[in-house]
Amino acid sequence: MFRSLSVRLMIMTVVVAVIAVACVGLLSRRYTLIEFQDYVTNDEATDLERFRVLLLEHYHQHAGWTDAQSLIESIGRNNDKQLVLIDAQRNIVATSPAALLQSRIEISPDHSLTFEREERRGREAIASRLALRNVPHIALAESTGANVGTLYMARLLPTSVAPKEQLFVRGIDRSLLLAASVSAGLALLVAVFLSRRIVRPVELLTRAVRRMEQGDTSQRVDISTKDEIGELGRAFNSMADSLARVEQLRRNMVNDVAHELRTPLTNLRCQIETLQDGFAVPSAEVINSLHEETMLLNHLVDDLQDLALAEAGQLSLTPQRVSISDEVAQVVNAMQLQFSKSNFSVKVDVAENCPDVWADSRRLGQVLRNLLHNAITHTPPGGLVTIGVTEINSRVQLKIEDTGQGIPADDLKYVFERFYRADSSRDRATGGAGLGLAIVKQLVALHGSEIQIESEIGRGTSVTFSLPVFKTGDESQ
Repeated sequence: MFRSLSVRLMIMTVVVAVIAVACVGLLSRRYTLIEFQDYVTNDEATDLERFRVLLLEHYHQHAGWTDAQSLIESIGRNNDKQLVLIDAQRNIVATSPAALLQSRIEISPDHSLTFEREERRGREAIASRLALRNVPHIALAESTGANVGTLYMARLLPTSVAPKEQLFVRGIDRSLLLAASVSAGLALLVAVFLSRRIVRPVELLTRAVRRMEQGDTSQRVDISTKDEIGELGRAFNSMADSLARVEQLRRNMVNDVAHELRTPLTNLRCQIETLQDGFAVPSAEVINSLHEETMLLNHLVDDLQDLALAEAGQLSLTPQRVSISDEVAQVVNAMQLQFSKSNFSVKVDVAENCPDVWADSRRLGQVLRNLLHNAITHTPPGGLVTIGVTEINSRVQLKIEDTGQGIPADDLKYVFERFYRADSSRDRATGGAGLGLAIVKQLVALHGSEIQIESEIGRGTSVTFSLPVFKTGDESQ
C-alpha cells in the first residue's frame, strides 16, 4: 500500500499541512496569549485606578477606613474581583469576599500575598496555604502625598487567569484545533487532486512502457500538460516514434539484405546449374558474369562489415599526410569510365595553396567514391558533378554538388541511415543497397567531422564535410 506513489503523496501532503498548521497555531497561540496578558494587565491597571478613586472618596468622607468592608465587598462583587485593602500600617482593613478575613494574610514588601487557613474536618485540622507573587496593586495616596493604604487585586484561583479569561484561552485552543482539522481535510482533498493529476500520467506512461517492452511499438500517451510531466510524455512519444522507425528500418534491413544476397546468389546458382547440365560452356563471358556476381556479394559483405565495425567503434583509421588535390584527382581518374558512359562532366575546383590534410587515405577515397557514385546514380545523363575544395577555419572543406533530380525534404533526414533509399526501386542502377551514405557518415565522423546535405527537387544535391589540416608533429603521434 505504502509503495503506491499516490498514497505516499497524500500522506506527505497531509503531514506537511498538519505540521505547518501546528507550527502556525502554536506561534499564533503564544503571540495571542502574550497580547492577551498585556490586555489583562492594562485592564487591571484601569480597574485599580477606578477603584482608587472610589476608595479615596470613601476615606475622605469617613475620615478613615470606617465601614470600608461594605464598599470593598460591593466593588469586588460588581466587578468579579478578589480584593485586599490594607492601611498605611499594613494592617488588613477589608477583603472581598469577606470570607478571606478568616484566613491569615501576610503581605511581604515585594507585594507578595500569602493566605493561610485552617479548616477542621471532624477531629482533624487541615491547613491550606496559597502564595501569590507580583500581585497587582495600587497605592492610595492623598493629594498631599500621604499614603493612607494599598489595594491589592488578588487572583486566588490556582490558574494564572480568571475564569472568563480562561474561557477565552480555551476558545482560542478550540479554534486552532478546528483550523488544524479543516486544514488537514483540505490538504487531503488537494493531495487526492494532485495524485490524480500527477500520478495518473505516470501510470499511463508505465503501462505504455510495459506494453512497449512486450514489443508493441505503437504505444503513445496522451498528455497535453505543459509541465515536466508533459515534457516526459512528449519525450516518450518521440522515443516511441524513433523506436517504431528503427524497428521498421530493421525489418527493411533484413528484407533488403535478403534481397541483395538473393539476386546474385540466384544468378550464380542458375549459371552454375546451367554449366553442370551442359547447356552452356565455361566461356570467358560466363566466367566474367560469375565473377561480377561474386564481386557484388563481396562488396555487400564488405560494406556490412565496415558499417558494423564503425557503429561498434572498432573501425580504426590509419591517418597520414594526404594531398587533397592528388586524392581527388586519383578518385576522379579511377571513375572516369563511369563518367564517360553516363556522359557526365566533372569539375574539380581546388583552392590555390590548399594545405594537405591529416586523414586515412584509403577511407577518404572510399568516402569520395561513394559520394560520386551516388551523384552519378541520381543525376540524368549529361549532368555536371562539381568537387570543391577550400580551407575554412583551419580545416579543409570538401563540397560535392550535382545537377541531379534532388531528394524530397521528407527523405533528406533519413538518407544517412543504413538501407534507407529515397528511391524505393530495388534496381541496382538506381536503388542500390542503401549502405553507401551510411558508411560515409561513419567514416566522416571518425575524421572528426559531420556531414551535411542540402537538396532541392529538380536542381540537385550538395554534400559537405571537412578534414583536419595537417600540422607539423602529427606524424609523430
